[in-house]
Amino acid sequence: MAPVIQFRNVFKAFGNHVIYEGMNLEIERGETLSVIGGSGQGKSVCMRPMIGLLYADEEVLFAGSDVGETGDQACASCGGRSRTSSERRAL
Repeated sequence: MAPVIQFRNVFKAFGNHVIYEGMNLEIERGETLSVIGGSGQGKSVCMRPMIGLLYADEEVLFAGSDVGETGDQACASCGGRSRTSSERRAL
């Protein structure tokens, strides 16, 4: 069975501050995952691409679909507001 959430070689940085480089992660259906760490260690940055609030520089897949390509439609379908292209660039 394919993972429900999958990160493939994710790189994320804010300016010169690298948060993740080459991060790979697979979460299977029914699996429980805890993300722990100190303040400013990237826990929220890890979670945001999973739900389409932050775009990663590589693939973040949810149920086999790239969140970066489908996040806005998924957000709109559950009552959220889609982002404009200028808002995406700002993220």
